[in-house]
Amino acid sequence: MPNVPDKADEALFLNSLTLFYLKLQAKLLLPSSVIQTIIEDYQNIHDVSQSNLFHKLTEKLSQVGILECAINKIIDVLKSEDLLSQCNTVLKTDQRRKSIFKESFRYVEPKPV
Repeated sequence: MPNVPDKADEALFLNSLTLFYLKLQAKLLLPSSVIQTIIEDYQNIHDVSQSNLFHKLTEKLSQVGILECAINKIIDVLKSEDLLSQCNTVLKTDQRRKSIFKESFRYVEPKPV
């Protein structure tokens, strides 16, 4: 039987990504606009990497005789299960991030005096 990696804990992944974004904001004092740029640009890089991976997977599956319609279904499932994309969708705006920071970590944004 092939070595199958353990299933990732989706809640733990979201929590870790949320904590990373909170650290950028609260510890490194990056403005939300910079964090937004980091999220969007990293997601774009991830999308290019995924596209490359899916292209290579399609080639390999075609070589072993898997039909194109089956390959497309597999790729669609993999895309829908992409944790980074899913979590970045949840955390895609400053307002959403602040709300989740507050819910998950009891974060209170500093107010200027």
